[in-house]
Amino acid sequence: VKEDQDYLACVKKEFDAVGIAAQAELAYGEPKKEILKWVAEKGCSLIAMSTHGHRFLGDLFLGTTATHVQHRVEVPVLLVRAR
Repeated sequence: VKEDQDYLACVKKEFDAVGIAAQAELAYGEPKKEILKWVAEKGCSLIAMSTHGHRFLGDLFLGTTATHVQHRVEVPVLLVRAR
């Protein structure tokens, strides 16, 4: 948990350094539900998410958190492929 909190703090600092207002929060539970819950409770103007870079068939059969979220929110979703 400490490593995850440190990672999020570091990412937030990167956004702050270039003048982008950002919030980071570590949540527990099913990611799809927790992200949608967070957006509903706190609101935001953009959701940025990393993806694992699955291909079409993998996403079709496995589903993705990013796909689930982007189809259930009214704000833009920025998807960035994880390295």
